[in-house]
Amino acid sequence: MVRADFAVPEVREDRLWWIRHAVQSYEIDGVDLNFFRMPWYFKLGQEEANMSLMTDLIRSARRIVDEVAESRQRPILLGVRTPGTLVTCRRIGLDVETWLKEHLVDRLLVGGGYTVFTNPVQELVRLGHRHEVPVYPCINCGLDIFASDEAMRGAASNIFSAGADGIYLWNYQYRKVPMVAYGQPESTAYSVLEDIGSTPGLTFRDKLFGLDYHQDIGPYAIASSPGQLPLELTSGHPGPRQTFQVPVGDDVAAADRAGKFRQASLELRFRDLAPGQGIGARLNQETLEPKRSLVPKDDSSGSWVSFCCPLEARMIQQGMNQLDVWVKHSATKQSSTTLQQVWLRVGYVVGS
Repeated sequence: MVRADFAVPEVREDRLWWIRHAVQSYEIDGVDLNFFRMPWYFKLGQEEANMSLMTDLIRSARRIVDEVAESRQRPILLGVRTPGTLVTCRRIGLDVETWLKEHLVDRLLVGGGYTVFTNPVQELVRLGHRHEVPVYPCINCGLDIFASDEAMRGAASNIFSAGADGIYLWNYQYRKVPMVAYGQPESTAYSVLEDIGSTPGLTFRDKLFGLDYHQDIGPYAIASSPGQLPLELTSGHPGPRQTFQVPVGDDVAAADRAGKFRQASLELRFRDLAPGQGIGARLNQETLEPKRSLVPKDDSSGSWVSFCCPLEARMIQQGMNQLDVWVKHSATKQSSTTLQQVWLRVGYVVGS
């Protein structure tokens, strides 16, 4: 793959030409600069040293946009789409803190939506708000899990509970839903947009929360926070416990008090779990009793086994929930299994 090196002046001038051409040639309301795709801008190892060059590019883009806006006597906005944390921004040579401090951008689109359930978006949300810039974290709708409206709502709930101003949807046309034609979902696939547009729209709607799991995302990995799963668990008497933080944007306890809570469950999906192995789990220090519920057909990843346990509303906290998982016992002295996925489902009473 050929990559443009933004340390070269001609490369930066080329990008500024396109920005100038867009705002001068069309009656547009703004320009978004997408720094997530593709997320390489300098030679490897030179990102930190060249951050000032990228900041100069943003300053120049701001001047171009402001000049045209002044001539037309109306605002033209400049937005940027960046990785989801300050660490991943700096990793590819973006000094977003300076951009915000100098009021160079009007809106911030955050992340690639690959680790949407657990990406710590609060960091950039707070930073944006400190400088009066609205922040819109991303949901990558093309991932298999977002064929589910419940998962879309769960991700949106977490985003709004982090204080975000809205949601940036990427690849909605590639949701794994019934299609009219390639890239054109059936009309029913758009109804979830009414739910995820605001916190009131999400209230008392079924949701799926979980831990993000590693996917082969190729070039976007450098600009993304890693998923927490899969993770190998070793057996013992009992095996060592692994601790995870599961964000839940909903106030499930309040829904229960309002008579709107219907049910909730925690599902743990394992690979290569031996017949004699049992699983232990705790949620927020409460011991659970996971029941083996499903053995899907073997595939190239090995045999999958699912454990499920019902949850009471009081067990689920709004915000971070501590989940401890371990191998309870084993038919052999030493063996291991892999925790592949963790999903927490919340269902509500339908109707008023």
